[in-house]
Amino acid sequence: ALKSVSSAVEKAKSKFDSLKSSASQLADSVKSGVLSAANITRGAGGDKPVTVGTIMGGLTASRDKATAFADALKRLKKKGLSKGLLQQVAEAGIEGGGLETAGALLTASGSELQSVNSLQGQISKAATSAGKTTASAVYGAQLKSQERLVKALDKLEDTLKKATKKG
Repeated sequence: ALKSVSSAVEKAKSKFDSLKSSASQLADSVKSGVLSAANITRGAGGDKPVTVGTIMGGLTASRDKATAFADALKRLKKKGLSKGLLQQVAEAGIEGGGLETAGALLTASGSELQSVNSLQGQISKAATSAGKTTASAVYGAQLKSQERLVKALDKLEDTLKKATKKG
């Protein structure tokens, strides 16, 4: 019993660590996207000369967009936008259409947001089906063959262990 509990504890800790790592990577990715959109050198290279004033103006505009984006994501989470859609908006970022999409979704009614979530769920279901069909077509026979080989080798290993114990 202790062995199975210890095994369950190890699996739970491993999954927890994996989830923490995934969450940290996503947070870093979204943060990086926002920071990239707010880069201090964004105003350079255009037709206008770069001055401290243009730099400050650009940074102020970037700060306002970053703040609006962060607030919009919090509000969308609270309104019930699905986690998958929230991730898509967040990863699109300020420059990739995320800010505009978030703004539009914030005007959605509760039923409209439910419909958006439902449509995304239907898309996800179809995408999963497409992926499974393709994987089965490409790897199905190989997987079945490899599974038979693994079972045969497991059986052989068990037989050898039993023979070793007797001998």
